[in-house]
Formats: sequence, structure tokens, C-alpha cells
Amino acid sequence: MPLDFCISKQTDVSIIIPAIEYELLTQKCVEECGRLFPRAEIILILDHCLRETFLGEQVKVIVSGPVTIAEKRNLASRLTTRSLLAFIDSDAFPAPSWLERAIESFQDWDSTKKLGAVCGPNVSPLSQPWGEFLVGIISLSRLVVLNAHYLKKPAKPRWVTSAPSCNFIVRKSVYDELGGMDSSLVGGEDYEFCMRLIQGGYCIYYNPEVLVYHKNRDPYNFVLQRLSYGGFVADKLLKEKTLSFLVTLIPFLFVIFLLFSTLTFNYLPAFHPLYFGIALLFFVAMIVESIRISPRWILAPLILPILSVVVVIPGVGTLARFINFLPSYKVIYRNDR
Repeated sequence: MPLDFCISKQTDVSIIIPAIEYELLTQKCVEECGRLFPRAEIILILDHCLRETFLGEQVKVIVSGPVTIAEKRNLASRLTTRSLLAFIDSDAFPAPSWLERAIESFQDWDSTKKLGAVCGPNVSPLSQPWGEFLVGIISLSRLVVLNAHYLKKPAKPRWVTSAPSCNFIVRKSVYDELGGMDSSLVGGEDYEFCMRLIQGGYCIYYNPEVLVYHKNRDPYNFVLQRLSYGGFVADKLLKEKTLSFLVTLIPFLFVIFLLFSTLTFNYLPAFHPLYFGIALLFFVAMIVESIRISPRWILAPLILPILSVVVVIPGVGTLARFINFLPSYKVIYRNDR
């Protein structure tokens, strides 16, 4: 597809960036989107009003107040007339080919598929602090990130059933038809929307060249994020007891097993072989996975303890949510940027 055609088609795109405030990462996201895609509309949704800062005619700034990230995206969708909504997080920035390849994908599959959305990988930035670098490696594990084998690194094009909204381009007509994202959800709003999109008969196409660079959290905040994910699992199961969501209970069941084993260790000696067998199996699995995802074997001992914690901690979050012990998500998990 000629480059001038893709540039002209940028006038059909609204790039939507939800954020809390206009800080350095948000600034980089806005500036890169504006530099690479000068014909696209950029909508920046902030909790608080900008003071003495003019971002140019291309950028529309909306002050939403402290609402969820889903509500910020819904608000932007209501205020644009462009036909494609390009969602990106404020702590990410796009590759030069991001919009062009997404537009091409919509053009290529229009006649053969009921294409509702296009997505791509969100990979680690080339330069990042040491702790975020380790989290980026851990995120390559399928035990940690759903579909990490193609979401956290470029892979072959394919049809998928879900994708994170840090890199998600959707038809506005489809988004509005489905009622947007569920603004009551503090987390998992993108996967819930994808579920409704698929149920509505639409397809999601993964193109590895529709790529963004997404900042990793440091290990401490990554653990808090995973703890919150466990809480989201509990919230979802209380509403919809679907078979696919029951799979996400595995960390919770493992935590229950560990608690039961510890509390009954002195009273059920016949249970000891099973307890030690499962514990050994988990430990071996963590060692093997740490070695597999490590770019250099010497990093595996550093990755092993963090990986072990982030695999189990969602189960702790689910248990805490079930017994109403998990605090407000916004206290431990910032997900409205």
C-alpha cells in the first residue's frame, strides 16, 4: 500500500491516550504519536486540567476526573467522529509502522472477514531500569502473561480472541454498537470487551508490525498488579461462572492447597507425599521456566524468585477478595492511565 495513501487514511483515526496527569511518559507518548502520525487526531484524557501547556491543534485534551480507564476510552469515543479508535497506554509509545500496518490490515480483510479490531505486540523498550528489565523477561512467560508468546514479542500473524488495550485499534462503529468498555471494571475491561466483540460475530486480527513499546513495572508494583488480577478473577467469577474463567482459578486452588497442607501438616502424615510431590513439581517447573525465558542463563537465579511469587500471588488476591480482605484496587493498583 503506498505510503501517501496510509498518511491520508490517518484522517480516519483517533489515537486515544488515557492518563492521570501529563507527566514525562505521557508527554513522550503524545509527542511520538504526533510526530509519526501527523494527520491522526489525538485525544488525551486526564484526571486534572493542564495548566499553561498547549499541545497543538492535533491534540484534544479532555478532563474526566478520577474515573476508570474504560470510562476514559468511552468518553473519547463519544467525542470523536473518526472511524477507527487507536487505543494506546500513556506509558507506551508506537513503532513507526503502527498505524500504517493497522490500516492495511483493515483494508486487506474487509472483503473476507467481519473484522472488528486489529492488535499487535507490546514489547519492552530498548532502554529501561534493571528491575523493569527483569519484569520484561518474566512477562515473556505464558504462566504470567496470557498469550505472552505473541503479545510480548512479534510472532506470525493470526486471528485471536483477545488482546490488551495498550495496543488495540477498533472500528468506532463496532465499539459503539457493543456499548464500549465496561466502565465499572477497574481491571480486565479490555478482555471483557474482546469477549463481547467475539460473541458479536466480529474478528480480531493480530499483526506483528502493529507494534508498541510498553513500559514495564518495577518488581514491587508488578507484584501488586498480579495481586489485583487475582481480585479481578474473584469479581468476575461472582458475576459469571464461565468455564474459561474457571481456568484462572488455578493459582487460587494452589494457594488453598498450600494453606491446607500447612495447617494440617502435623495431623495428616499420609498427606505428606502428595504435599512434597506437588511442591517439588512447582519448584522444578519454576526452575525450568526461569531458564527457558532467560536471555542468558546467569539471569535465571535472579528471575526464579520473582517468577515464583508472581505466578502464585494472583491466588492470594483471589482468596483475599473472596473473604473481603483485599483493599480498594486503586490503593494497590494504578490502572487508570
